[in-house]
Amino acid sequence: MNNTTQLMTTALLHYLRFKRQSFVATEVEYGYGPADILFIPKKEQKIYEVECKISKNDFFNEWRKKELKHKMLHTKINYFYFCVPKELSQFALEQINNKNLPYGLMIYEEKWIKYSNQSKMKLDLSESISILRNAQNLKKKENKFFNQIKESISLRAMSELASLYKEKSYLCAKSKDVLKEITN
Repeated sequence: MNNTTQLMTTALLHYLRFKRQSFVATEVEYGYGPADILFIPKKEQKIYEVECKISKNDFFNEWRKKELKHKMLHTKINYFYFCVPKELSQFALEQINNKNLPYGLMIYEEKWIKYSNQSKMKLDLSESISILRNAQNLKKKENKFFNQIKESISLRAMSELASLYKEKSYLCAKSKDVLKEITN
């Protein structure tokens, strides 16, 4: 995952979890390949997918490599969004409009705010995502996969959390080992 994709994904996770109050996870498998992000807003019984795209080529590959997925989205997903960096927003909007798709478009743009002591700036992740176009509902009926996909999101989120804790603990333990070797 390159740096832009990682920052955009992190901003999306913060926006969706803390601003939209959603159950959210990355790389959730739901039958048509893993979704970059799947989320369910806390007070809804609707499933949303977000695909992150960082270049025109990346966007074109979506249509070439995932044609079946886009034909079948309506069977399991209620709303589908693309998320792109701001400089790609007009291109992405044209692509969605030209194909007459009911998809939405989220924009990633770094938003910096003054830190508490006012001499430093920090990235405000939750404010770095905005919606340029709302998605239309792909499913007109009740989603019979809702509970199954919600469980997949929950399990994936717990796996991500466990992996992060493991990585953090491992790095802390390794740094102590290095310090021990140096001081002995």
